Amino acid sequence: MANRIKSFSFRSGVQVDNDNFVVNPNGLVGIGTTLPSEVLDVRGNTKVVGHLTATDASVSGIVTVGSITINGSTGTISATTFSGSAGNFGDQAVVAIATDGFIAGATGLTTTSNLGVNTTSTAFELQVGSDPTTATGFGVTEGNITASGNLKISGISTTATLVVTGLSTTKDFEVTGVSTVGVVTGATYFGDASDITSGKWTLGAVGSSHYQFTGPGGLNATADPVIYLARGQSYEFVNNMGAHPFEIRSSNGGSAFSTGVTNNAVSNGTLRFDVPYSAPNSLYYQCTSHAGMGGTIVVYPNLFTV
Repeated sequence: MANRIKSFSFRSGVQVDNDNFVVNPNGLVGIGTTLPSEVLDVRGNTKVVGHLTATDASVSGIVTVGSITINGSTGTISATTFSGSAGNFGDQAVVAIATDGFIAGATGLTTTSNLGVNTTSTAFELQVGSDPTTATGFGVTEGNITASGNLKISGISTTATLVVTGLSTTKDFEVTGVSTVGVVTGATYFGDASDITSGKWTLGAVGSSHYQFTGPGGLNATADPVIYLARGQSYEFVNNMGAHPFEIRSSNGGSAFSTGVTNNAVSNGTLRFDVPYSAPNSLYYQCTSHAGMGGTIVVYPNLFTV
């Protein structure tokens, strides 16, 4: 058939080759469908060569533009490079900016380069603010911390040993809210030490005849030693044997001494004794199940009447 140019006027729509091309009476055009729902409704793959301009676009599947992939179902955008300002992102947005030297792994973003926050200097492996050796800032290198501002640490809780090494600061170092059942060591302490334990002994036993003490005073599995406690100080006795209830008493075979004592007659746990100023000069520790297991507690200085 020769090529012809003609004008067509459709009053009630048109359909070409079944459902390949349809113009319904409302002027909606369908390609690949007989029921177009938009001005142009295309069912199938579409190829556009040239510039495409759209005011809005709604995608429920996946859009690929060069190396950029947009997944309409998950809301994920993937690309090899990101560039530009993220200042208008909402509070819930998560932005990852990767440059040379950073590696995005399964557990996070890592780098072997130095990292600086709020600074153009990276004199330390991790640096916040200025170089702390010359101005106010905070730096960490190989686990050693250098801070030239006030360093405050609060809310520390540990059930193991708390060790701080390699810490250097030119101003105040303040630690609050520390809770530990392990060990805290330091050259100098300043502040309220009223709850510090002055001594702690771990108990063992020789059959049902003797307690064994390991702890301050050079005691190492020592049988039924005399224990010396200072007034106004706190002490702990750890009995994890699950037997031989350890009790502080007023005398050998006497009644339990309860003033300042927490968890008396302990068989699996820790007895704490905050020695009151009014405590007598001597007390006694004894197993509530075996009277032969016991010894003297000397409370000093000697209580006297003015």
